[in-house]
Amino acid sequence: MQAFYEIKNVIWVSDSSSLEECSILLASFDFCLGVKDADNNILGYVLKPDSDRVLKFDIKDKCIRLITSCTSKIVAFDDLSTQKHLNKILGSKVKEVVWLDDGNDSIDKLAILSKKNKLEDIYLIEEFKQVVENPVQNLFKKCSKVADANNIPIFLIGGIVRDLIIGRKSFDIDITVQGNAIDFAHLLMVQYPDTCIINSLHEDFETAKVTFLIDDNEIKVDFASTRKEAYDYPAALPRIIEIGCELYDDVIRRDFTINSMAMSLNEETFCKLIDYLGGYQDLNAKVIRVLHPVSYVDDPTRVIRALKFGMRFDCESDKSTNFLEKSCLDSGLFDGLCGKRIKSELKQTFNLNRASVFTNFVERRLYYLIEKNIIIDEVLNNLGEEAEICINDHLNYLEKIDNIWLIYLSLLIIDLDKARIADIANRLYLSVKESKIILQSCELWHKLQDLRGFESNFEIYEFLGGYCNEALVVNLIKFKGSNVVGCIELFLTELKNAKISVNGNDLIRLGLKPGPEFSRILRGILKAKINNKLKTKEDELDYINILINGEK
Repeated sequence: MQAFYEIKNVIWVSDSSSLEECSILLASFDFCLGVKDADNNILGYVLKPDSDRVLKFDIKDKCIRLITSCTSKIVAFDDLSTQKHLNKILGSKVKEVVWLDDGNDSIDKLAILSKKNKLEDIYLIEEFKQVVENPVQNLFKKCSKVADANNIPIFLIGGIVRDLIIGRKSFDIDITVQGNAIDFAHLLMVQYPDTCIINSLHEDFETAKVTFLIDDNEIKVDFASTRKEAYDYPAALPRIIEIGCELYDDVIRRDFTINSMAMSLNEETFCKLIDYLGGYQDLNAKVIRVLHPVSYVDDPTRVIRALKFGMRFDCESDKSTNFLEKSCLDSGLFDGLCGKRIKSELKQTFNLNRASVFTNFVERRLYYLIEKNIIIDEVLNNLGEEAEICINDHLNYLEKIDNIWLIYLSLLIIDLDKARIADIANRLYLSVKESKIILQSCELWHKLQDLRGFESNFEIYEFLGGYCNEALVVNLIKFKGSNVVGCIELFLTELKNAKISVNGNDLIRLGLKPGPEFSRILRGILKAKINNKLKTKEDELDYINILINGEK
């Protein structure tokens, strides 16, 4: 790969310096900031474009470490280093090269690889053939024909390209149009009137949903226009500032390098990988890397996404991304943020149902985005493995598999007071059913802690009968090793669905009149059956006489 680089003069600052103070020092693009901690350790560097970008937000009092890019590898030279040596180092994919100032220990200059690296010619032809089914291949070729005829660049971008490289099938088909996706959808419909149907158009985003009928297959495709976005304040929803932009501007708005690759669908460059930001190399190296130092300030939900992708694809965040994550959470800027996007990320991440997800979520303090004051102790730290096993053992008892994430969320916030939990449910935009699971989990946890024990099966039945199964599973996890576990298991497996055979008609046939007495008798029969005193319907009918005569 041919390397391009920029030389910056380094100005050293403390990591506690404010963004405002540092912006004054960065008066020219010829300079960058070198950031050190209190022990004079180098934490990383800050470039003027990133400083200017973050100062558009009203957070000028925050520390510069919030956007400091931590260095992964530095090679030091003195001022006599030659251009040849420099090119050799840059060619070996080292991202920063520094000069020592006349033999002193302080760094005077920094060479930083530019984002304008020449792209390697990588074609994903074999991956395409192996992963993409024939009807979808035919669909792409139809799109390619129309795109070429109208001189329109079209691409696959993001997750679908990542999945293609690792040999994983993607079920959602998204095509990005460098231009106007709605216009392109209409061109497709004109060219293929018998096989192309436009389902819906969204003019605000210039997107189109289209269905193709190919080889007796109905294939749904989302077409999106390339777009530039900007954030008006930290954690805001992005605002579109341009539609139909260059491909690079669409790619750079994304989250991580492994999700920022594109693949051409035009005939001349069909299957060519377009990788401006090194995603292909990071994917092969199993690295999660943000695209720029302001990424987590723009969208803090990306810290949860980093965990999700790391677990899903067996990747780890690089040193710089980890540093930015920690700085983001330490800043206090996003404490108790919540919101619909955080809910979505929590759902996708915890629904993986992996102990390592929960453990990492706690250890990396990602819960700050929900509630900073969650009590973290040794029990909670070690709860992930027990939770994964217990959930897997009780999947059939859950109302739906998608509720797994609510079990993990409940485990996190269960020790908070009811008002605080209700506030979190509100800020996460939980539905009535979702809120019920959280609140019932908490309520049952506190009630069971104060309970001395159950005297009979029927007492277990009545005590646990009003709680949803997810809340019961939460407490199975929390009470591991306690006799409470056996009671909950008994309720789930045997008592919850206990029914009696007699009904109101049987009582009428015995000469009883409908009324409150019916409820007393039927409850008495159920109690006796749950306590293993009755086995058959005949036993129940005989027991009615005992209840009528007032015997216990």
